[in-house]
Amino acid sequence: MTLKPGTVADFADSMAKAMEEAFEVEWQAVKGVALPEEGRQDRRLLMAAIAQGVVRHFRDHAEEAFQIAVETTQTGANVTSSGHVTGTSNVDVTQDSGTTNRVTSEGTATVTAVDTEGLHP
Repeated sequence: MTLKPGTVADFADSMAKAMEEAFEVEWQAVKGVALPEEGRQDRRLLMAAIAQGVVRHFRDHAEEAFQIAVETTQTGANVTSSGHVTGTSNVDVTQDSGTTNRVTSEGTATVTAVDTEGLHP
């Protein structure tokens, strides 16, 4: 997936558009009214600038920002991940240090409980 920060001229399907949509939801939740149309152009300018800065920062600091080290073996154990999922699992995790630098995991899991309290998008 390529990150598309967006611009005021090219706003559709961008990070800036997602930020604007999240802002509209939060505004409604806090204020109890729809976000006013007045100021939309300025908000879009702000969201586009923030999204461009975030993507630029990720690009410029990708080596530091996205390093993940996982060393674990879990077989037939009761596994808890941050208190949110409990179950039985058998998982092998490896990291491909090649050009994709992806984490691969294989295995099976049986979820016995899911606690979604406190989870946020």
